[in-house]
Amino acid sequence: MRWTVAAILAALLVGCTGPSVWTDVLVDATADSLAVTDTGVLVGGHRDTAPYLAQLDGSSPVPITLQPGDPYAASATLVALGVDGDRRYALGTAIGGAHSNARWSTWMGSATELPSYPQTFFTFGGHDAGPLLGVTTLDHQPIIVGIRTTSTGMRAAIYTARGTKWSPLAPEAALSSDRGRELSFTAITKAGDQLALVGDELLLTPDLPQTPTIWVGRPGDWQQVRLPVPDGITGAGPSWATAVSCDPQSCWVAGWAHGRPVAWRVGLPDLAVTTTALLDGTTTDTTTKALVTMSDGHPVVATNGDNATVQVGCGASWRSLGTPGSVQALVATTSGVYAISGGRVRFLPTPHC
Repeated sequence: MRWTVAAILAALLVGCTGPSVWTDVLVDATADSLAVTDTGVLVGGHRDTAPYLAQLDGSSPVPITLQPGDPYAASATLVALGVDGDRRYALGTAIGGAHSNARWSTWMGSATELPSYPQTFFTFGGHDAGPLLGVTTLDHQPIIVGIRTTSTGMRAAIYTARGTKWSPLAPEAALSSDRGRELSFTAITKAGDQLALVGDELLLTPDLPQTPTIWVGRPGDWQQVRLPVPDGITGAGPSWATAVSCDPQSCWVAGWAHGRPVAWRVGLPDLAVTTTALLDGTTTDTTTKALVTMSDGHPVVATNGDNATVQVGCGASWRSLGTPGSVQALVATTSGVYAISGGRVRFLPTPHC
């Protein structure tokens, strides 16, 4: 990947003791989503009232041709992206209808052209509809994971595609709330030849304990791991896992424990939680989502709480990388870390410990 002069200067400033400098990546759109490809980064979002998708593999973005298949797709924002070799996937959303609900569009195609394919309203909508968390692949087949509601609470909904038509798999007890517990789900990613899904488990007992949680597996075969809260951390504030990033050896999970930002390392395939790290910061906002990515083998976490920072894990300690602001998306390549903040793409050369 070719760097701009500003990015090269920023790289010279980054070191063990030097300042971290985030630089703007010029994208002629409002950015909402990121994904890593073999040659760079995909950026999704919208420009004016139309969806936008481009590849960052040089000094300027290369637009990818979008072919909306219906009016909602033509006005959608691309909020989630998936990559599998030379295949590209996207989820778009637009607000519409009598009740101003989210109208989802599904896109699949190549590195140069991405059509959308209309689905029936009840594929992702209806009285029990919840958000779609993301699109990825399993065994090179596209998978969408979202949320549906039931009489006992939330359940994860998994959708697979046959050709261009999406349909839900049967509900699974391992991913469903019941009379004894309320589940919530926030993010999905690949974990080797499996999927990793994170959120929390709220036990319906008098003290209502909430525990950050990860589920690893594939449809019909899931293992749940409750992530430990660091000793001595109590009080108000959310306790949930909000993001996950995996490499072949482990998954790093970011989230909150009683309003304090926490990162966990979950080994693969044993699922042993070998690291629980408490980062600086606080929040009382139950919608705040910490984000995580892996850069050169190290976790990079955007806390997004009060006094939000981006930090890189260096063994038993964490080093501040400054902040580009509140971060909505975070990925890393061999060149560095990309973040979306306020609709803008920002870049930081690979941080070192």
